[in-house]
This record gives sequence, C-alpha cells and structure tokens, in this order.
Amino acid sequence: MSHGVPPNTVYGGGVSWNFPVCEGAALWTPVQLGAQVVGWFDASNLPSLTIAGGLVSQWASLVGGITANAAAAARPTYSATGRNGKPALLFNGATTQMLISSTAGFPLGANAGFIAGQAFASGFFAYQAILGYGSVAASQLRTVVNDVVNSASANDLVGSISLPATWPGDATPIAEFTAAKLGLRVNGGAETNLALGGLNTPLLAGYIGAYSAGAGLWNGAIQELLVISGALTVNNANKLSGYLMWKWGVQALINPANPYFTAPPTI
Repeated sequence: MSHGVPPNTVYGGGVSWNFPVCEGAALWTPVQLGAQVVGWFDASNLPSLTIAGGLVSQWASLVGGITANAAAAARPTYSATGRNGKPALLFNGATTQMLISSTAGFPLGANAGFIAGQAFASGFFAYQAILGYGSVAASQLRTVVNDVVNSASANDLVGSISLPATWPGDATPIAEFTAAKLGLRVNGGAETNLALGGLNTPLLAGYIGAYSAGAGLWNGAIQELLVISGALTVNNANKLSGYLMWKWGVQALINPANPYFTAPPTI
C-alpha cells in the first residue's frame, strides 16, 4: 500500500485539508466512540448552525438532540475562516455565551467523563471557559478554562490542574473528571493527574464560552467541543487529540510522543 497526500479530503462536516495517510485508509473520528459521545459541537458542520447577520443564535450538537442557544446580545460571530483558515465561532470575552439546552445526558454525579476541545485564546484572561456545566459550588462544576499564563486547566472548584499550553494561541485540551481525580492532556501529550476527594456534578445548566451565566466568558475562537461519558483508553485519547489537531490545522503543535504526530488516526 502506498502513502500519499489526497487532495481536498473532507473530514468532520466540511473541513477540507491535506495530510499524509495510507491510501484507502478510513479516518478515525469520534463516531468510533459510539454512545460515549453525548455532546458534539462542530463549527465545520454548517447545517448545525443557525446564523443570521453573521451571528450564531443556535449551535446543534451532532448527537444527543441538544442545542446551545444564545440570546440576541450574547451571540458569537461565525466566520468560515475564523482560525487557521477554518470555520470558527468567535467569542468576545464580554457578552458572548451559549446556554446548552440540556445536560441530562452528560456525566453527572460522580460518573466519569471527559471534555475535549479545539480553541484559540486571543490573550490571557484567567478562568475563561470553553465549556462548563454544573453548579459553581465546590466539586460540582466541570469546566476547561484558560488559567494561568500559557496554561489550560481542568477545574471543578475543589481542585484545578493546569498544564503548559499554547493559550494565548491554539490549544487542544482533553480533561478527565472522575470521583477520584482530575486529569488533563494538552496538545496530544500524556495525561497529568490530580487526586481529589470527590465529585458531585448536579443536573444544572451547561454553557459554551462560559462556565456559568455571565461568568468565565471566553475571548477567542471555538471550533469543536466534545463531551464524553465514561472512561477513554489511552489509545482513544491519543486518537482524539490527533483527530482534533490534524482536522483543525494545528498538527505542528502535537506532542512528538503522540503516535499521531506524523499522520492523523485511521480505523
């Protein structure tokens, strides 16, 4: 089997890009995780967006029958070339946020789960979130934030784990939340863990571009977000990093130890 660079490969709802991959190989996507994916917001999937005057009033998840909605004054801007020449929703850090219609299918209580995303931070602004849900009470919130200069953080308000990232700039965080620990991977690196005494996320509101109403408002671009229920193998976590980073044109940032450093994951 020869290796080549297929032109205009469509991957993930409309993003076309070139990459080295074995001819005939099928690309891995989060579809391979099956029912574990309970929320999936993809800016490259134009039919999932309700846009008027360049502003996004609704962003439909590709799974779960849920939507993220924004009131008129809180709508992010859609740009077909918003970041690295690829689609993005642009949040201004002052008024923009989207309320997720239901978190009933998200990992709740002490159940394990992940939040993964591809986002660009325009600067350092502490505790700005790409996605969060649950109460702001201790141990009841799950969020991924821009926390500490050049860092990404998984935070549940009892504990917070931060790793070096490329925020400000592009970064691909994958945060793990369990009753025993917080875990965080950034840009395809290995997971770093922080032991916790518990986790109790209630069935409360979820937000994109914030962690609660009017709090932690994101300043920058968000291109893709996933909420995953249950555990991920290391292999699948590496595939998820590779999928996101190759798809969104930031593969130069992939940790060299990641098995998808030189090519995206395939099935």
